[in-house]
Amino acid sequence: MIEPQTSLNDLESNYSPVRWPDGKPRESGETGPFIAWGEEFDLPRSDAAGGKPAFALEMPIADALTVGSASQSLRVELTAMEEFTQVDSTSLDIQILHDPFEQQNPFPNHELLASIAKHSGGQVITDSTQLAEVLRDVPMKVGTPIVKKTPLWSTWWLWTWLLGLLSVEWIWRRVVGLA
Repeated sequence: MIEPQTSLNDLESNYSPVRWPDGKPRESGETGPFIAWGEEFDLPRSDAAGGKPAFALEMPIADALTVGSASQSLRVELTAMEEFTQVDSTSLDIQILHDPFEQQNPFPNHELLASIAKHSGGQVITDSTQLAEVLRDVPMKVGTPIVKKTPLWSTWWLWTWLLGLLSVEWIWRRVVGLA
């Protein structure tokens, strides 16, 4: 069975992003292409190397995840049954990540880029000398210079120097007895 990581009430759809396996009959009565949340199905048994039984099932994922989600988490519940008795049970948490086309094929489409350059009046740059020529031809806009004039008496260091001189003069007069 496949269960969502969140509550069933919070989901937009009753179906998981996992497609129903091809060629496997449905006992639940569902008819959609996807496995319903909580829908139970049997894993087919096959013999692995060494004669030990193995269970395997390929479960394709939807081409696009539900609207608005870049990834989705789900849990696969596995239960071993012997006739009508549960022998063992385990779960496996799975996170389905969005795999956009840009990350699948990060290489540029040179024909498309050349076509865009041709139709937009641009040009295709193939080497560093062409790039240097284009950058050299870019017009440089030089604005009017900004000149800030500040009178000398509006500077902090001049006032600090004057205050220091007046303090020294006052202290000197106090020491000599002129104050």
